[in-house]
Amino acid sequence: MTGALIVIPCLNEEAHLPGLLDQIRADIGPSDLVVVADGGSTDASRAIVMDRAKVDPRVKLMENPARIQSAGVNAAVRLFGAGREYFIRVDAHCIYPPRFCSELLAEIARVGSDSVVVSMRTEGFGCMQRAVAAAQNSRLGSGNSAHRVGAGPGYVDHGHHAAMRIDSFLALGGYDESFSHNEDAEFDYRLTHAGGRIWLAGVEPPVYLPRRTLPKLFRQYLSYGRGRASTVVKHDMRLKLRQVASIMIAPSAAGLLVSPAIATVYWPLAVLAAVPGLLWAAASIGGGIALAAQKRDTCVLCSGFAAMTMHLSWSLGFISRFLTARKPTQTRLAWQVPAELDTSVDICVCTFRRGSIADTLRSLAALRLPDGMTVRVIVADNDETDEARGRIEALGRENGLDVLYVHAPARNISTARNAALDAAVAPWIAILDDDEVASPDWLANLLEVQRTTRADVVLGPAIARYAPDVPRWIRAGDFHSAHPVVAGGAIRTGYTSNVLFARTSPALEGRRFDVALGRSGGEDTAFFHDAFNAGARIASAPAAAVFEDVTGPRATVTWLVRRRFRAGQSHGLLLETRGLSRAGRLKQIVIASGKASVCAAAAVACFWSTRRFAFWSLRAAMHAGVVSRLFGMRKLAIYGGDEAIA
Repeated sequence: MTGALIVIPCLNEEAHLPGLLDQIRADIGPSDLVVVADGGSTDASRAIVMDRAKVDPRVKLMENPARIQSAGVNAAVRLFGAGREYFIRVDAHCIYPPRFCSELLAEIARVGSDSVVVSMRTEGFGCMQRAVAAAQNSRLGSGNSAHRVGAGPGYVDHGHHAAMRIDSFLALGGYDESFSHNEDAEFDYRLTHAGGRIWLAGVEPPVYLPRRTLPKLFRQYLSYGRGRASTVVKHDMRLKLRQVASIMIAPSAAGLLVSPAIATVYWPLAVLAAVPGLLWAAASIGGGIALAAQKRDTCVLCSGFAAMTMHLSWSLGFISRFLTARKPTQTRLAWQVPAELDTSVDICVCTFRRGSIADTLRSLAALRLPDGMTVRVIVADNDETDEARGRIEALGRENGLDVLYVHAPARNISTARNAALDAAVAPWIAILDDDEVASPDWLANLLEVQRTTRADVVLGPAIARYAPDVPRWIRAGDFHSAHPVVAGGAIRTGYTSNVLFARTSPALEGRRFDVALGRSGGEDTAFFHDAFNAGARIASAPAAAVFEDVTGPRATVTWLVRRRFRAGQSHGLLLETRGLSRAGRLKQIVIASGKASVCAAAAVACFWSTRRFAFWSLRAAMHAGVVSRLFGMRKLAIYGGDEAIA
C-alpha cells in the first residue's frame, strides 16, 4: 500500500471541519487517506465527515471512545497505517495553508528525518484575542520555543506536530495515552533519546486561534503545566535554568501578594518577598508595551497581562502535578515489533596499568545474555610493555571469558581504542572503561533499545559509586556520572564509558578515533559527533547501567575542575570543526564568556551551599575551557600520565 495517512482528532468542530476537509481533499493524492478520530462530538461534526465520506472514499470516520487526542491519533495510526510510510497530524482547530500536506510530505522525504514539525502562528480577531496572540508569538509568552518565535529550518527538540514516519511512531509506542496535554512534547523526548531526529520545516505555518478570555487562557495553560510536570516525573528529567525560573513564577506571585501582611511584622523581609514578583510583573507589562509599540496596536498593550496569565497558570499547573504525580510503569505496547538482531558482540576495554580491570572482567562474566548471544572481550593494553598480557589472559580463563589481548603501546587512549576496533569482527561493538563494572543486564538492555529504535549507536549511563570518605557535597552533586544529552533535537555525540554501536553502519564503518586527541581527551566526543554528522542515529538506554567507584584523587575539586575545563575545550574543538569564520569564532567566544560569567555569579550567589557553589563553579570552568580552546590554548593532557594509574 502507498500513500500517506492524515489523522484529524476532533471533538465538536462543526465550524472548522467543512472547509478543512475540502482543503485537504484538494491537496492529497489518490492513495492518501484522511481519518477523522471523533471523540464523541455532540454537534454536526460526525455528519459532516460522513457526508464527505459518501462522495470521497479517501475520507473515514473513526470512533475515539477515549476522547483525548493522544488516544485518537494512536488508534488511527494503528488501524489505518499498515503499509504506509508517513502520517500527518492535523488539528481541527487550526487554519492550514492550501498545500500544507503535500509540502510536508515532500519535506520529510527530502530530509529523511523521523518527524517534521512546523512553526505555529497565532492570530486573533477580537482585542483580547489579539493580545493573547501577540504574547504567544513572542518570547514574552513562549520563551525560546523555536516553533513559536519564527526560528528558521533545522533540527530541534520539539515543535508543532505535523508529519512523522509511521514505523518510528509505532516503534516507540505512539503517544502516551495517560497524557491529555503535552503528549507531543513527551513523545519528542522519547524520540530524540531513541536516536530520532526532528526537523523544523520552513513551510508556511498553520494559524492557531487562541482563547478569547483570560479565564479560558488560564485553564489552558494550567493543563499545559500539568502535562509538562508529568513528562518531567515520567523521565526523571533534569530541569534547565529557564524552566526553574518559569516554575518559580507562582511562588514569586504569592510572595508579592503576602508582602503587605509581612510588612506589618518585619518590613525588610516583606521587600525580599515582593521583589521577585515585582520584577516579573514589570518585565511582563513592559514587554507588552514594547510589543504594542512594535505592532502599533493598542490592543496588544494587554499582551503583558496575557503573558502573566500564561506564566502563572503554567507554574501552578506544574507545581500541583509535580507534587502529586507518580512515575508511571513503563510497558511495551502490543504493536511494537522489534527488529531482528545478530547478537554477536565484541566488548572492547582499553586499559593502562589498572588493577580494577579484574572487577570489570568479572562483571562481564556475570552478564545475563539472551539465548544465542555470543560475546568476545577485546582488551587493548596501552602500556609500553605487554607485562599485563599473562594476567589478563589468566583472568579470562578463570572467568570463562573469550578474551583477546591486544598490545597497543603509546600512552595514547585513541591508539588503544583504534587497536580494539581493528581487532573487532562482530557486527556489534560495546565499549566500557577498565575501572567500571557492568550491571548483569547491561548488554541485553543496550541491544534491546537498539532493536526497538534501530539506532546506530546506543548510550547507557555511567553511574558513580562514591566511597564513604568522599565529601558529602560531591556525593550530593553526583558530578562524576555521565548521561546522554539531547541538544538541538537529537543526541549529537556520545562517550566510550558505556556504548554499543554497529561496526558496519555506513556512518561508523572504518571510522577511527583521532590520535591527536589521545592524550588530552575528547576523542570519543569527536568520534560520535562526526558519526552523527555522517547520519548515525544515537539512542539512550537508561536501564543499561555501568558503575564506577570514585575514590582518591578523583574525589577532589582539582580533578573535577580539570575534567570540566577539558570538556569545555573539547566542545570548543567541535565548534572549530564547523569551519568557524573569524566573526563566528568571536561570537562563540563572547557567548561562552558570557555563560562563564553568569555561572561564576551564580556560584557566588550560592556560597551558602557547597554543592550548589560547586555545580555553578564547574559550569563556569567548562565554559572557560571553551573560551581557552577558541583562543588557541593547548588542551590539557589527562591520559598516559601517572594519574591514570588507579
